[in-house]
Amino acid sequence: MKAKLTIDLLFNMKSDWLVTGATQQHIVDRTPMLDILGRPYLPASTIKGNVRHQFRKLSGLVDMESYDTYLFGDKGSEQGHLYFDDAELADPDYDVSQLTRERKRIALDRKNKVVRDQSLLMEEVAIATLKLKSDITRCVKREDAEQSGPLLGLSAFNMKRLGSGKSVGRGEVAFKYAGKIVDETDSVVQLTIDDRDIPFEEFESIVKEFFTE
Repeated sequence: MKAKLTIDLLFNMKSDWLVTGATQQHIVDRTPMLDILGRPYLPASTIKGNVRHQFRKLSGLVDMESYDTYLFGDKGSEQGHLYFDDAELADPDYDVSQLTRERKRIALDRKNKVVRDQSLLMEEVAIATLKLKSDITRCVKREDAEQSGPLLGLSAFNMKRLGSGKSVGRGEVAFKYAGKIVDETDSVVQLTIDDRDIPFEEFESIVKEFFTE
């Protein structure tokens, strides 16, 4: 029997962030990916990569590595059972002209710990405080939804930074589970199975069981 698994994500960016797109301005070295209306967004591939990275770390601790390919797929050979949506601005009324700003920084060769040639970079970044909404969905076997759903939610919960420039403090997020007291600057995760929102207490109990068995 199939069950609909949904993980709703509200990203509340605590710092400037940058997922690079095609640069069309000669005076800027890097620009963010923009939608058709010129608004920055987080592409589904970025979210999937970050969630999968966290899932792999956690699944290895609770003997659930076999779910990795089933849920996320294997490039070129097997399609995953999850659909990741782009994270788009939660408020459509943002002033587009106020969503990005230009920043200069020095590019370093981290391996050799020296400044690179042509090291001064001009980057256009998306501003902090922007809120974006996305979700992860799929119909999977009920037992898979009940087993993997909470671990996927925890994997999303564990995301800390998104996009490029992590070493200079960009893309910071701090997730809390819906229903728990949240600060207005926090990002939020909500797990839903068959249109039933899983309350925080139940989510917490399941996660604790994973790591105490």
